Amino acid sequence: MDLSGNMIGYLVFIIFALLTGIVFWVIQKYRIPAVISLIFALLAPLLFLLVAAQRDGNIGAYDYLLDEIGSGNTLARFLAAIHVYLFGWLLFLIIRGIVFLFRSPTVKETLDKWIKWLRKKSMPQKKAN
Repeated sequence: MDLSGNMIGYLVFIIFALLTGIVFWVIQKYRIPAVISLIFALLAPLLFLLVAAQRDGNIGAYDYLLDEIGSGNTLARFLAAIHVYLFGWLLFLIIRGIVFLFRSPTVKETLDKWIKWLRKKSMPQKKAN
């Protein structure tokens, strides 16, 4: 059985959303969004299977999902909303992590050292006559 790159990317996305939901639920930080992401990460592949199982063999699952959303299928729209929520959850965590890192004193000191080093390197050297 050969897994395509899209399928592997989707599995990584779902597993990452599931793991972050579990971790943030256990440490009780962002508890409500974490539980929602945990439930949605478990529900998304099952709903995707239900929606994609109805398609013909000639059309891809993603294209079929877009067609169903356009035709007004409620289950397909709910599935798209679940994926948008999971993407937003992971994007929120990534942005929150970046903000946390840049507010860290050790990261600030390291960045200041790099900036001073870059400024020293970019300054033109004066030649002695």
